[in-house]
Amino acid sequence: MSLAPVIQAAIRNSREGRVVGRKRLHKILYLLKLSGENVPADFHIHHYGPYSRDVADEAGWLSLLGDIEEKEEPLGVYGSNQYVYTLPENAKGIETPSPRFPKTMEILNGYSTIELEVASTIAYFEKELHYSHPEAIEATKEMKPSKTIPQVIQRAEKLLAEVSS
Repeated sequence: MSLAPVIQAAIRNSREGRVVGRKRLHKILYLLKLSGENVPADFHIHHYGPYSRDVADEAGWLSLLGDIEEKEEPLGVYGSNQYVYTLPENAKGIETPSPRFPKTMEILNGYSTIELEVASTIAYFEKELHYSHPEAIEATKEMKPSKTIPQVIQRAEKLLAEVSS
């Protein structure tokens, strides 16, 4: 399976059929991969947690080809711009990658982008770098001190328990 249908299915199954932010797109795909979905992308740790050049490149190509729409929109109280991903109105033939895909997306839709970021970073330290769970949390806290308040860590752990395969 190529990456394109996974990106398109993730957008289709996101809240209101849109993914707000490049960061959120990367975290969704990393967590889908963690859940056992076939996401043919390599991830490495970056400023905002797991990042994939494969995802960035594929999303760019899909946008260029008109298979997804990538628009910059002002969001938030300060009007900073974020990329918003949607499917074109004429999008057809987007298959669900697996029977559990919609349920996993439903779970991910229930979490904020910061919670996805913290959860995916903890998971990356555990799965990719073989940290123990406490070590992964500490490394995430060191990397993201302003985002790892106790409530966010708690929600991130809940998310990981829900999606881990």
